[in-house]
Amino acid sequence: YWELDYRGEVVNSKKHVYAQAFAIYALCAYHRLTGSEDALFKALALYERIEVSALDSENGGYHEAFSRSWSEVRDVALSAGEPNYPKTMNTHLHLFEAYTALYAVHPRENIRFSLKGLLECFVGNIINSETHHLRIYFDDAWRDRSTVYSYGHDIECSWLLWESAQAIGDEQLLSSLTPVILDMVNACLDCRGENGEIPDGYNLKEHKRIEARPWWAQAEALVGFLNAYTMTGDMRYFQAFESVWVFIKKYQRDWERGEWFWYSLLDGKKSPYKMGFWKAPYHNGRAMLEVCRRLRQVKCRAN
Repeated sequence: YWELDYRGEVVNSKKHVYAQAFAIYALCAYHRLTGSEDALFKALALYERIEVSALDSENGGYHEAFSRSWSEVRDVALSAGEPNYPKTMNTHLHLFEAYTALYAVHPRENIRFSLKGLLECFVGNIINSETHHLRIYFDDAWRDRSTVYSYGHDIECSWLLWESAQAIGDEQLLSSLTPVILDMVNACLDCRGENGEIPDGYNLKEHKRIEARPWWAQAEALVGFLNAYTMTGDMRYFQAFESVWVFIKKYQRDWERGEWFWYSLLDGKKSPYKMGFWKAPYHNGRAMLEVCRRLRQVKCRAN
């Protein structure tokens, strides 16, 4: 379910594919940690359910949300204030993140096929080949309905694309995706703030940058820039990674009480809470783990 209360009672019974993807992601992590076959079974069951109920066999990609019984619903928006479009970048981004994790622990041909389909969907429909930013919202036929760019999602997508292609293990696919990924990273390099941070995005209607500096965008920038460095050895990317880390330590991290502020101190306000419905250690916790892993790889190559 989308939402339960503190007693475990259903508050919102919507089946959002975005949420199912995170469940697969978590179950795969638990399986890797413990060897639990039950966790893997549940992850595979969710995968099968998504492929049966959410896959758009006519236009490609996946529909957003369903009722408790997996029938169609009209209100598919992920959260209040978001436009109600039947396909979004965000859901597809986290679905291919989840399918990458599932394929890593259970490398079967059907999962590989689904994962490659998602990668093709990103290259063909979601990544704007002219601007190298992600399109955000779509109708069923993949006509672009976006009103903003999201720089944090752009840089997050860059390294997740690389992870997925590596998991598939197809050298031709890796080779073809490399320029796409680096174009996305370079577009984010050009969009940084004066301290090297990643702003929230760009408003296409008002033709101006969205200047907020959310915690999650900085976390993804750390991984994305460092990943580009490990791909290429180009010091521009390592310097960008270092600049974001300096920014986080100075303006984003709460040194007094722990964790990171939702917005940086330069935004002139602090988050009303450290954890909530849309803030958890997912982005920054994962970023620390991914950065450590990549820095070890760099060190091993240097030695």
